[in-house]
This record gives sequence, C-alpha cells and structure tokens, in this order.
Amino acid sequence: MAKKNIFTRAKKQKAQALFNEHRLDEAQELYQQICRTDKNDPEAWAMFGVIVGQLGQMTEAASYFQKAVTLRPDFAEAHYNLGKACKELGHLDKAASSYEAALRLQPDWPEALYNLGNILNLQGRMRDAEACYRRILSINPEYSKAYKILGNLLIALGDLDEAMDCFRSLEKIDPGSMDVKIGEAKILQRQGQVDQARAIAQQLIASDTKSLEVDFLYASLCNHEDAIALLEPWLAKKNWQGVESQQQVSLHFMLGDLYDKQDYFQQAFEHYLAANRLKARTYDIEALTSFIDRLISIFTPGFMSTAPRASHNSDSPIFILGMPRSGTTLVEQILSSHPDVFGAGELEDIRLITAQLLSVDEHGQPPSDCLGALTTQTCNQQADRYLKHLDKLSSASRYVTDKMPQNYLGLGVISLLFPRARIIHCKRNPVDTCLSCFSNDFGETHAYAYDLEVLGKYYREYQRIMYHWQAVLNIPMLDISYEALVADQEGMTRALLEYCNLEWDDRCLRFYDNKRTVTTLSYDQVRKPIYTRSIGRWKHYEPYLKPLIEVLGSATRTADI
Repeated sequence: MAKKNIFTRAKKQKAQALFNEHRLDEAQELYQQICRTDKNDPEAWAMFGVIVGQLGQMTEAASYFQKAVTLRPDFAEAHYNLGKACKELGHLDKAASSYEAALRLQPDWPEALYNLGNILNLQGRMRDAEACYRRILSINPEYSKAYKILGNLLIALGDLDEAMDCFRSLEKIDPGSMDVKIGEAKILQRQGQVDQARAIAQQLIASDTKSLEVDFLYASLCNHEDAIALLEPWLAKKNWQGVESQQQVSLHFMLGDLYDKQDYFQQAFEHYLAANRLKARTYDIEALTSFIDRLISIFTPGFMSTAPRASHNSDSPIFILGMPRSGTTLVEQILSSHPDVFGAGELEDIRLITAQLLSVDEHGQPPSDCLGALTTQTCNQQADRYLKHLDKLSSASRYVTDKMPQNYLGLGVISLLFPRARIIHCKRNPVDTCLSCFSNDFGETHAYAYDLEVLGKYYREYQRIMYHWQAVLNIPMLDISYEALVADQEGMTRALLEYCNLEWDDRCLRFYDNKRTVTTLSYDQVRKPIYTRSIGRWKHYEPYLKPLIEVLGSATRTADI
C-alpha cells in the first residue's frame, strides 16, 4: 500500500508539472491513469476535471467535479469548480447550488460570492445577486469589479443614487477608470439627461479606447445610422480576443434592433439569428411537456372540486401573467399608476411555492400524488408566507401586482392559496409574441427562445396548459389582448380597473409618467405613450419565420386561448 501511495504521488507530481507547462493532453492522459488506479481519490478527480475543462470538455469536467464532491462533500474547491462548469453548460440552478455549497464551507470566499451573484443575476434574481456583491464588499472593500457590477445592477434596478455611490467608490480605488465614466453616463441616460450622457460617451470615443462597452454606450445615445457605422466594424475583426461571448451576443442583438428601426428587416433578422446561435444553450422541451402533462393529471376537475383551499380573505394579490413579451409590463405599469396599487414586478415566490407544494424532483417533475395530503392549514401557511412578502414590499397599498409571466404554470396552486385573487392573462398575436422573444436578449432565463422551432413548441405548451386552467379553475380571470389595449387604451383600462374593483383614475392613462422602477426588457417602452409599431411586426419577417410558423400551425393567426 505504501509503495502504491508513493507511486501515485509521483504520478501526481509529474501530471501537475505537465499541467503547469500547459502540456494538457499529456497531463490529461496521466490523470486518467491515476483515477483508474485509485477511483476514490477526490483530489485526483478534481484535478482531472480542471484539465479536461481547460481542454473544452465541460460535460466531462462537471462529471469529474461531481465525483470529487461525492467522495468528499467538504471539498470546497471542487464545489466551486463544479459551479463554473455547470455555468458554462447552461445549468444555472446546479451552478448556483454548487457555489452555495462552496460558500457554506468557506463563507468569506469573494470569487465564489461573485460568481454566485452573476448566476443569480442571469436568473433574474437581482436582489439576491445584489446581496452577494454587497457581501463581497463587506469582506474586501477593495474588490473593484464588485463595485462595477453592483453599480450596473443598481442602474437596472433603478437605484440610481446608490449606483453612483458604487462608481464613486470605484473611482477611489481606480482613479480615472473608464468604467466609472461609463457608469456615470448610463445613470445620466436613465435620468433623462441624454445630452450630458452623450458628452461623456463622446469623450470616451475620442480617447480611442477601442472598447466595445464604450461603443455600446455611444450607440445607445446617437442616431441609428451612426450607431450601425460604429458597431459594424467589430464584426470584421479576425478574432474576438478580449471580447466576452456575452458582448458578442449583445452586439448582434443591438445591431438587429438598429436595422429593425431602419426597416432593414433581412439584416435585422440575420443579427437576431446570429445572437441566438451564439448562446448555444439547449432547452429540454420534452421536460416542459412532461411537467404540463403532470399538472393536467394532478389538477383535474374532480380534484379542483374537492381540494382544500386557504381560508384567509385577502384579495391583495393581482397576478399578471402570460407569455413573455405579451404586454405584462404595460398592464402592470397602467395598474401601478393607480394610487391603490403597488407594482412589485416579477416575483419568484409562486414558482418556489409551487415547486415545494408539488414536491418537484431534481428533474423538475412532480409525482402524481403530490397533493394527496394537502390541507387547509398547509394552504394557509404558504399563502401567509407570500402575503408577508407583499406586505414588506408595500404595506400601505390595497393591491400589489405580481407580473411574473411564467406564473401561468402555477395557476393551479394560486387558485388554492388565493381564492379571491385577481388573475389578468395577457395575450398577443402568437407570432408577434414569439418574434419579440427571439429578438430580445433575456440573458440565460429563457433558453427556449434561442431556437424558432423550440420557441413555437414552447408557445403551444403554454397554450395547452392555459386551455386546461380555463376549463378547471373556478377563479375569475380577465383576458387582456395587447392589440385591443393599443387600439382602445381607455376602454381596456376601464375594463382593467373595473375587474380589479378600482375607481377610475386618469393617471392610469398617463402610465408613462409613472416613475416607478421597471427592471424588465420593457422598461424604456413603458416610459412612452402607447404606440402601434409592434402590432403585426412579424409580417416583415415572415420569410424567415417558417420553422416557427409551421410549429404554431393553427395558432399562428390568433391569440385566442
């Protein structure tokens, strides 16, 4: 045994030397031998993972890191590296849980906090991400990149004064930092001080920074033709050295939008297609189909007629849901312009409560008998948890809106926990809806939107479960057509307020004057009066949408559900 250990140590030392010399193929071969010899060596499996990861074999790397943490659960570095590999593979939930495991073992690890914050940010959990970045700065006030990313996050959240404080702190650590100037210009832009923001951007451009981030900033502030002329040369570069993959994605999305506004629809679509192909994330549409099959089998008419429900009398929540890009942000902005309504934005609570109540497994599937032991007490406990969160957000408002679009998957649970809640279902032409999803950068939260065929299948699954809910739920639901809202703003606004038992208020027609923070992709659009350009937009792109239109089939021309 002693000879074997000496032999293994010698091989490890040789393999480490090869790794240090960047002779990765040879190091990989040697670690493969080591792991075959001693299958229970967590350090060997972890190092094997590092090597194959650097060789681009991320699936194998993740499996080796998983082997390491299985053999040694307190192996913080292996948990951390598993998180990195899962992030590269697009498995964000697993990446987050791996970083959390590393942090339970080493709570003051700035890089783990930073990476976890980035994952949470990608998942749309912006306040949780904020907490990670603030934790880093409490550990190490000199951690400059945390100031930058926290500042940008706070801009997205609308906390502009705090964002400026972050950039001022960064300036003290890194005087003359370009990131400070970019941050300041973004804040001025959000505040409507476009001329001042443009002046800063022009100074940065004149300094010949050759920074894509600077060019993005200036392109968002100048006219469309100048923006295209500024950004197109980046595509001619022979390599993307120094340009992150997400920046490449953003470049194509921005150019797509610029060409779209110039009515150059072929060029626009080519950029949207390139952006989505660069994401290269797969979406398991079969898992969604299976999940919806389970929901339909669980929430049957018989179950819904006898199921226990919460006994509280709260009608505070207003749920605004539907497909993304179907008008949910606009509807919330209209309602939140009423003095009795607080707009809470997209809340994660219902998704988490639904997963807990349905005992969703690691594959995202609930067992068929998951609600067999459901009681009124359980419903009350879960409802109380949600209502307490709403109360923290706004205890003074009569109603609070939750506009998480994907809450349509949790409508069965919502009907049990909030029998008096109001449900507003936003609908829009299916092809316009899907095209808008395809032509916007959702980060990593909507992987189904990266491929037209998968996007069409996703829409049909959404349609299928909504048909089911409308057949089995006894909770009232108001359907709001985006097209009807645009055509008759006052009439549809009156219908909205009447459904929510709200008195008429003219401010709801002037929703664009509402200064509340909007953190979704529609934040800029709801600062303007209603416009019609987005209606029938898909017709400009019809020649390129064949995979989507074929999957949608009979749903193509109607938003009826």
